[in-house]
Amino acid sequence: MVDIFFSDLDNTLIYSHNRKIRGEKVVAEYLKGREQSFMTRKTYDFLIESDWLNLVPVTTRTESQYRRINCIGNFNIKYAIVCNGGKLLINGIEDNSWTEETVGATLNQIKELEDATELLKALCGRSEIHRPEIYMSYVSAENPYILCEKLKSLIKGGNVYTEHDRRKVYLFAAAVNKGNAVRRFKQVFGINKTVAAGDDIMDIPMLNEADYALATDKIFDKIDTPVKKRLSGEIISDQICMDLEKMYNSVKIIGVSKND
Repeated sequence: MVDIFFSDLDNTLIYSHNRKIRGEKVVAEYLKGREQSFMTRKTYDFLIESDWLNLVPVTTRTESQYRRINCIGNFNIKYAIVCNGGKLLINGIEDNSWTEETVGATLNQIKELEDATELLKALCGRSEIHRPEIYMSYVSAENPYILCEKLKSLIKGGNVYTEHDRRKVYLFAAAVNKGNAVRRFKQVFGINKTVAAGDDIMDIPMLNEADYALATDKIFDKIDTPVKKRLSGEIISDQICMDLEKMYNSVKIIGVSKND
């Protein structure tokens, strides 16, 4: 039985160039030739050296946005869940059966998503919204929280939900969330013990599916996993690495040797 560490990426393991990282850091991503995001050197080295760790990124990033993270290939990552759970990559290749299941689960939700997308267009005054997959759309915003709250007040029915991060407002078909994705992954691959780490509202469903959750102050009280730990501060990745190593050395619940 192979145990898994499910982790959000942005603001959990990697950080925007706008965030201040003390000490040495490693470029994680380039966008149009410019340094876009970073990892702390300590986190980068930990992920390189910990061959016992089975990291599965679970990110809201689209497939193309995920592929921009140039250092991912250095971490021996076999599985990655992108598009907020809608798509699974295995060794960098889309798993078509996973995608087909996602699309099938969202077919009766797409009309409401399209209606909600039109509302989002009207609220932000833009004619074009990003629609990378049939089950999700998003737009950049100066104040994502205010725009998201306005949108929530207008959405009717339960087949669509909206959330935001520091820069964007998202719309998803209800069946697409990180918790459903983790549940599906565990069923497909026969996973037992799991650890998850995240920093924001969209990570809560994922964290609630784990046996052990590492969560920021912002969402900690909303997590109801059997065991959880609070992460403090703006840069939490080094704390996560320390906790993972302690767990591995004490009870070895989160990984197996590559030779097992």
